[in-house]
Amino acid sequence: MDRYDLMLQLPDLYRSIPFAELQRVLGEMCRRAGADLELTLRQLWPQTASGWGLELWETAYGIPIDLSKDEEFRRTRVISKLRGQGTPTVELIQAVAASFANGQVEVVEHQDTYC
Repeated sequence: MDRYDLMLQLPDLYRSIPFAELQRVLGEMCRRAGADLELTLRQLWPQTASGWGLELWETAYGIPIDLSKDEEFRRTRVISKLRGQGTPTVELIQAVAASFANGQVEVVEHQDTYC
């Protein structure tokens, strides 16, 4: 809903100029609250975080905050760090490398060398 027209919900008695202005202001406040909520919800996932939300993700994962880098690069670092949690398997290494390099990665195992 783009515009909150609360006047449509009121009886005619309350449609006078002072009440109309009050309802216009309340409608604008509701619109802003909705936009703020939407922005805040986008910060909950690193794939959509920006600005202050991205800084929180970087801090949580011990990544130095570098505002000179673009947000997409910074998001990629956070996502790579997230995917890097756990036991290092071939699949995990491929997923981390692919997310950071934004491309295909081939991992070759040499188990004989380390057994």
